[in-house]
Amino acid sequence: MKWLELRVPPLVVLVVAAAVAWIVAGRPVSLTPLAVVIGGALAALGIVICLVAVGQFRGVGTTVDGAATTAGAGSRRSGGARCPGNPMYLGFVLILAGIVAALGNVWAGLALPAFTEYITRFQIVPEEAQLRARFGRDFDAYAARVRRWI
Repeated sequence: MKWLELRVPPLVVLVVAAAVAWIVAGRPVSLTPLAVVIGGALAALGIVICLVAVGQFRGVGTTVDGAATTAGAGSRRSGGARCPGNPMYLGFVLILAGIVAALGNVWAGLALPAFTEYITRFQIVPEEAQLRARFGRDFDAYAARVRRWI
């Protein structure tokens, strides 16, 4: 399934995972106020992390597209986005966790490990390989001090 690497934009994967969680959860009228508040807080935190990451990426002159290994990507990997190593993806996971929490359905929660596994396998690992090929030891040093997710 190597052909899936870096093919589907992570935001599309997030939307699909959220839609699957929504479908699995069934009738959304069963949402409880507490679940909606908790889910909203998680999703809001995820959005804030994504916005901060976008600012950091722009600050070092690169794009949020991790597959685009431009000259700025080396700066991005060693600059402000030090912890976690993939702040956009962490933000996406928190957004999805918020949606799942708001839905209040255990089975909908299966979207979380499916999303993280897909993003890790088909987005993060290939991005890291590209960055390692382009920046060599600099990327290895970065990867040694920064965790992939949190």
